[in-house]
Amino acid sequence: MNRTKIMVWTLGTISAGEISIAVRFTQGLSDELFDVLYLLPKNYQDVIPEKTKRFTLNPEDSKIENKQKIQSIVDEFSPDFFFLSDPYTAHFASSWTGYSFSNIQEFKIPIIGLDEYDLKEFKRKKDYYGGMLVNDRDLIEECDYLLQDVPVNPMNDYVDNKVWRYSLFSSEDINISQKEKIRKSVNEELEIDEDAKLIMLPVSSWESVNMNRLPILDGFIENLLNLVLFYLDELKLNEMVCLLHVGKQKINYKPTGNVTYKNISSMNSDLYEKCIVSSDIFMSFNAVSVSLSRAILNQVPSILMINEKVLNFALLEDTIKKLPAQYGEIVKRIHIAYPYYASTFGWYKFIRSITQNNDYYDLFTTVPVFSYSKMKAAISEALDSNQYYKTKTEKLNTYLNHLLELDSPNEIMIQICDKKGV
Repeated sequence: MNRTKIMVWTLGTISAGEISIAVRFTQGLSDELFDVLYLLPKNYQDVIPEKTKRFTLNPEDSKIENKQKIQSIVDEFSPDFFFLSDPYTAHFASSWTGYSFSNIQEFKIPIIGLDEYDLKEFKRKKDYYGGMLVNDRDLIEECDYLLQDVPVNPMNDYVDNKVWRYSLFSSEDINISQKEKIRKSVNEELEIDEDAKLIMLPVSSWESVNMNRLPILDGFIENLLNLVLFYLDELKLNEMVCLLHVGKQKINYKPTGNVTYKNISSMNSDLYEKCIVSSDIFMSFNAVSVSLSRAILNQVPSILMINEKVLNFALLEDTIKKLPAQYGEIVKRIHIAYPYYASTFGWYKFIRSITQNNDYYDLFTTVPVFSYSKMKAAISEALDSNQYYKTKTEKLNTYLNHLLELDSPNEIMIQICDKKGV
């Protein structure tokens, strides 16, 4: 029996996130039924499993050279489907691949697109940090078939003959019973005191990308990290706490008392996932973080830190004077803060539409990052996991059960093949 051939386009150059999401889907496909080939930048080839078939491209090569290579591999592999893990990234990568979305369509091969943000339902502009609005071409609508990963997309059934919702996680991703064992190995490998509560705060490489070259974003993430450490200091904790920051940012805040700070610029995926599931608290500036989802489903008390309004700190001087001096020193370096749900990308209104009537966003704490009192209260509550989950356990169990009942990637691809007549 001939296997159905799927060519996966994962062409992002500032983040491996879309590749990881694509891998999660294709790993759920039967090797007997499907033959999968990845097209990706050479610097990200280690993100996919070792035995996965791949063809790598160098973004530094000329557009003409890369276009010829893609044409050649499409002719040789002769796929039944293209799977675009991010249709917009594939389109914008034309600057070095030579293939825009329209060019990809010219192959006349059915396109399966991943719709991460329910764009099929909510037609909306992307509002970038600072208020810049971008009205992208509706590439989602132009895909022949759509996949929507859950979370972040809502769980409810989607009544549309070209959209399938699937779980980004399987039961194998839930390691609650192994937490103590995993934590011990993490402590040993990272030399973290075994008595310390571990708070993990990863910052992806794309969060340091100043897309629209706004001066107000210079040092923004670094100042937010300083602010988190300041809040921990202000709690005057009786127990030891270690803030594990995974990211390339460098900060100058020196915590005191029982708070320690450890920065690791990057780590392999195995250790990274172990840190997530064994943490005592997980923190993020990004509402659509896959790492945040993993932490939540593994019952790690989680805090999403956002900003909901424009804050000109020079105009808030009277309020700031009532708070500790260090708070004022940090926020004055930021000058003006704009709304965001997705870190330095902003996307406040863009993401907010999928947080409403979405049970996933009831499973963790969302708090305004510049609120001194609310941030302290959120961290304090999360440190007491029993108290934290008092109102969340039932919701989490219900959500998890429904999540694992969604059709598997294999079932979905069989349905898509049936619809196409492969």
